[in-house]
Amino acid sequence: RAVLSVPILDHNFNTNGINRRAGLVAILLFAIYPGNTLDRSILGFADHHVMEYCLALAIALSLVCLMDDKQVEKPWWQPAFIHALPLVALAYTWQGAAIYIPVITLALLLYTTIVSAAGGQIKARAVSRYALALTIMFLTINSLFPELVVYPRGMYWLLAGSIGLGLAAWAYAILLGKLAKKRPIFVSCAMLVCLLGGALLLLYITPIGQNFIAEVLTSNNLFIREEISVNSALYFNRLGSVAVLALVSVLIALVMLHKGLIAAQVIIPLTFAYVWLVIWWLSGDFGYLAPAFLSFAATVTLYGGYQLIKAKNLWIKVSSMVAVFMMLFTPLYPLKLVVKPWVDQTKLASSIIYGDEWFEALKWLKSNTPASIGLDDHLQTSNYGVIAAWDFGNIIASHGERIPMASRYPSASLLHWGLAQNEPDSLQQICPKCTKQQGVRYAIVDANSFGPFFYAKTQYVDKPAHLTQIGSFDVNGRSIARYSFGKMRDNSMIARLYAQDGMQLSHYRLIYESPALSYNTALLQLLPENKFNFNLLSFPVDSPANKKTYQAWDKADVVITDDGYLYDDFITSTIKIYQVVKGQQLQGVTTPGARVQARLVLHSLTTDRSFHYQRTAVADEQGNYLITVPYPTNNQPTSSTVVATQAYQIFIKKAQSSAYVFEKEFFVVSAS
Repeated sequence: RAVLSVPILDHNFNTNGINRRAGLVAILLFAIYPGNTLDRSILGFADHHVMEYCLALAIALSLVCLMDDKQVEKPWWQPAFIHALPLVALAYTWQGAAIYIPVITLALLLYTTIVSAAGGQIKARAVSRYALALTIMFLTINSLFPELVVYPRGMYWLLAGSIGLGLAAWAYAILLGKLAKKRPIFVSCAMLVCLLGGALLLLYITPIGQNFIAEVLTSNNLFIREEISVNSALYFNRLGSVAVLALVSVLIALVMLHKGLIAAQVIIPLTFAYVWLVIWWLSGDFGYLAPAFLSFAATVTLYGGYQLIKAKNLWIKVSSMVAVFMMLFTPLYPLKLVVKPWVDQTKLASSIIYGDEWFEALKWLKSNTPASIGLDDHLQTSNYGVIAAWDFGNIIASHGERIPMASRYPSASLLHWGLAQNEPDSLQQICPKCTKQQGVRYAIVDANSFGPFFYAKTQYVDKPAHLTQIGSFDVNGRSIARYSFGKMRDNSMIARLYAQDGMQLSHYRLIYESPALSYNTALLQLLPENKFNFNLLSFPVDSPANKKTYQAWDKADVVITDDGYLYDDFITSTIKIYQVVKGQQLQGVTTPGARVQARLVLHSLTTDRSFHYQRTAVADEQGNYLITVPYPTNNQPTSSTVVATQAYQIFIKKAQSSAYVFEKEFFVVSAS
């Protein structure tokens, strides 16, 4: 984490001020007080947020360099396109990149105001060229590589924001240039207040602004929040000395700017620091972005203290040394809340999504499925893919030695498969660009993709999941609303494969389920002011005591805990592997319009679990029925740990009947 930040935090803002030594201090503070980046950057946590906060630092640095006089003197396209690269890279790796446009706009607005108030040169042309470069690069990449756009609505806002940024910078510079000639400080500050006031007004009165407030600036975003609430105790607990030093950094920076001890560009990363801090404070999210910038802000405070310590007046020296000492060590003593680290082994373990169950499952996959050969020849029939959440793509490639359909970065096509509401759509979306010689042979589903990761992943599609009320439950005479994601989740392929064991599916054959089990549940937490927090959770069943507790909870409709209300819970394997097959057709004749069910009892060798598979069809006008089933009953493959214990049994329910009646048996030799 700290190593990745070295070239970004270690920037020379002033040859006589914040230099490379100060940059190393910022890196040291970040390494000691990483805040919420700690659990996001440990090995085994497959998330893109490490790349995100590195790119966020690079974006701030690019803006600092963009405002450098030496950069302005170069041909316009060199600094514009080079400094636009970090934001462009972020746009194609994270769906929320559009939020950076208002942050960048605010940082440049504050920088321009300070430069104007000091009577300096406003570099509006550099900003306009930067915005033009963003627009050109977005349009070019979108045209040539449309599959890289994982979130079309976010890309629309990025394009609109880039164009708006360029036009706003040009207009604001002209306006300031005309009005701030005689009284630059007063006019610059007045224009800043008017612009910020107008922006806030638009946020509160326009539908777009209200949606932005609801999604980003409040705790109403109930699904991807890191904390239920953020307060001063949590702030100091997570960031220690950095929390204290960063709070006074703006005041120190303004004093040093007035004395000419630091470059005006320092206001840009400071703006990023405070913006991410405010968003984290208000929404409980984006806490992983603040620590790196706050470490820089803390370094600005330390540098200001260092300048005061160098003063000739003895009292100023002594007072400055005492103040710096207190800001560094007060958070450690006597405040008990930071005596122990805020993150412990349990919290770190919960953040690691690659457990032993994954290594065992992929070891089985490697040993029991055809090897991927001829990787350099795309016409080789053995070049099949394995579809799973992109979080696990790298480990499928490294430990399973199979080709993942997606890894590291979000994939819209993968989500269209996972969120498909019926089997034909899922088969159509499983690999739309595969040739006849290629295809997906195996699908892996897991507890995280079905539970904690579900809502976040739906944000990459045009119609993200929405919480709906599905009745209520009674607790001590109090009626409490019951929420879920409704049919979008219940009918999705992720749910059908993970929670329903492939019931009613014709082309997905369960071949492996991990011995490791997970307790999956919904958690509803009631908050003050009629607010609530809803989460999908998954807990490993890692001990006999846990298993006994979870089994007791599974039998109850609603479980009351100290954390909230648990419902819609069940226990099943953490990982399940399916083979995508053609299936075998069962044909027969019965009464026209009758409902026909093919039933089969299956047994899992890895979990010693028996369960039922069934497929339902309706006889046509001539009484003919056809049912496609995925499991063989004879000559069962040795590569599958899920086997049939009997033949398919056909049950018929005629139009006038209320019950199914057994009719015949079918034996299936092969269903591949």
